[in-house]
Amino acid sequence: MKASDILKGVIALFKDPKHWAQQFYAFNAQGLRVSATHEDATCFCLRGAVQKLLPRDGSTPRYELMSRAEGFICQALAQPGERPEAVNIAQWNDAPGRKITEVRAVVRKALKLALDTEAQAA
Repeated sequence: MKASDILKGVIALFKDPKHWAQQFYAFNAQGLRVSATHEDATCFCLRGAVQKLLPRDGSTPRYELMSRAEGFICQALAQPGERPEAVNIAQWNDAPGRKITEVRAVVRKALKLALDTEAQAA
């Protein structure tokens, strides 16, 4: 599995805006906080969505894959002159007034970066 696979999954998950959340990694249908990997989780912040989509079969080191996927998101979020590693995904996701359309646009930009990087490495 590659970072682009995770980002494609996030795009698919967030097609329905009710699957996006703010202020915690994940919530269940009753609005209670749960782990992003909990079977009852129904909506996710951007980082929670990445965690939800990580493989659990041991085929890819989870931390490495999460780090790569989130790295592309940070690159997509970084302002000109800003180091991507200085970007805080959770703060950006949770900003008052943030819209799902903005989240989707950033994930699409991150996916393009990931696909370009993966193609160069192939």
